[in-house]
Amino acid sequence: MLAVFLFSPFYSQVYGNYANPASILVTYSQLLTTIFAITVSITLLGIQYLAQRYTPRSIRQYFNDPFFAGFIGVYLFAISLNLLVASFSQFLASSLFVFPSFLLLLFCLFYLVAYPFNVIKKLQPSETLKRIDASVPKNLSEIVTENRFWSNKVSDSEKEPFIVLEQVIIQSIRNNDYISYVKCLDYFTKISFDLIEKAKKEHIDKENLDLLASRTDSILDFIYRFFEQVKTEVFQTKNGLFVLSLLYRVEKIIIWLHSAKGIRALRHVYDLHEAIGRESVKADFESLTEEYCRSIERLTEVEMKATEVEVSPFELQQIDYSKLTEAQKIELAFNTIMYEYFESRRLDSLVNTVKMASEKGFKFAVNLLLSIYSDIYDKIIELKNPRMLGFLIQRVTWSLNEAYKYASEKNIHESNAILGGLSYKVEKIEKSGLLDEYSEYLAKSFCALALLNTEKDDYGAIMTLGIQGRVLVEKHPNLALVVLETLGKALEKVSKVEGFERVSKQNIRIEIESIQKFNKNNHKVIKEKVDQLLK
Repeated sequence: MLAVFLFSPFYSQVYGNYANPASILVTYSQLLTTIFAITVSITLLGIQYLAQRYTPRSIRQYFNDPFFAGFIGVYLFAISLNLLVASFSQFLASSLFVFPSFLLLLFCLFYLVAYPFNVIKKLQPSETLKRIDASVPKNLSEIVTENRFWSNKVSDSEKEPFIVLEQVIIQSIRNNDYISYVKCLDYFTKISFDLIEKAKKEHIDKENLDLLASRTDSILDFIYRFFEQVKTEVFQTKNGLFVLSLLYRVEKIIIWLHSAKGIRALRHVYDLHEAIGRESVKADFESLTEEYCRSIERLTEVEMKATEVEVSPFELQQIDYSKLTEAQKIELAFNTIMYEYFESRRLDSLVNTVKMASEKGFKFAVNLLLSIYSDIYDKIIELKNPRMLGFLIQRVTWSLNEAYKYASEKNIHESNAILGGLSYKVEKIEKSGLLDEYSEYLAKSFCALALLNTEKDDYGAIMTLGIQGRVLVEKHPNLALVVLETLGKALEKVSKVEGFERVSKQNIRIEIESIQKFNKNNHKVIKEKVDQLLK
């Protein structure tokens, strides 16, 4: 096109014969001006729609589009050239410009045909996201990790893409535009992941724990505001699907920070994760609360894996720091802090969540939370550390008792969630070579929980006690005796108090007799206890 345009003056000189070339050029200018004015007006309407739907800041993003800038440039050039030549026609051979102006007019018309398609394309949310991505600074990692991103140290132009992204995702929530919401959320999550990965790799290269903490703290400052804003907005709209998407992304970031050993940053993201759970319960989102419990279950597994390292805070002997490598010291520091978080914040959070879910009557969610305790016990047993095991079992048991009481008070009885795994845990303790006292402590603690539910007229607790007694009686008669004593207390309770509809003396006697029937080795103490209870 450019070659034809440059050659056209020679064509006009040889073949051009125009009666009034200046008027032709003016006509071209009028035609182009009319097209330009109408097109720009329609474009401005589209931009206004874009600004109202997402954010006025998207206008700036749109005007940076090369296609739009090209349209403005080509039309202004064509109009200006025609008017300039027509104005100075007495000094210029204006006939030489008629044919090239005609070609330029044709080019503008073809450009006009393509222009609406481009406008429609650019108004799509995905294109808005592309424009945001194109405007993100290439050195974002350095900007984020070396500064507090939202402070005055970072220029407005560097913040601009993320301010636009934040406003776009908020408008997507308000407009119930789930696809745009997820795309923006995934985009920001990916940026967060890339920042964490770079900090992790830098730490591996330099082996500097303080530098890693500083980097992840700065990354937290960058991402926390965004997720906090989104959390506030999605709960205002009360859209569970939007909340669920946010929950999954926050969970991913926690897992990434775990892998990067971002200790201090982790705690704040945990707070955000727990806040989503609390708000879900308050908003009566039962299915969402269940998903939050599953998220806790996955995160608990990740947290407990912090013990599976060469150096851990659970060693029996005093640790000689002089013999540790830098990597071992980092692992030790990370796992110690995570252990402290786990035995305090995580267990307290489980209790609080059970309390709130119980008050709402979210039975399945409570069951999920109680089953997490069972997983925690299994993991603790694998520590094979008598000194720490006793403390952890007591701490977890205390937390479980509190949670169970809240559930029982609201008539949510899930005895099998905990007691049903007693025999399995006893077997693991035995294989690990740990003291029998741990098995007895667990048996007494779990049976006390079953008794608590028995007092609430829960027949399932009686059945579960009978099952565990029958499984334990052969290899662990002392534990079966604990079960029998609990059944005896239940029988005494039922005999003295009226109002039991599901639990009867006959039910309990049947379970007691069944334990004796499975007593193939004829343990004398078991037989005597059964006879005592049934007389």
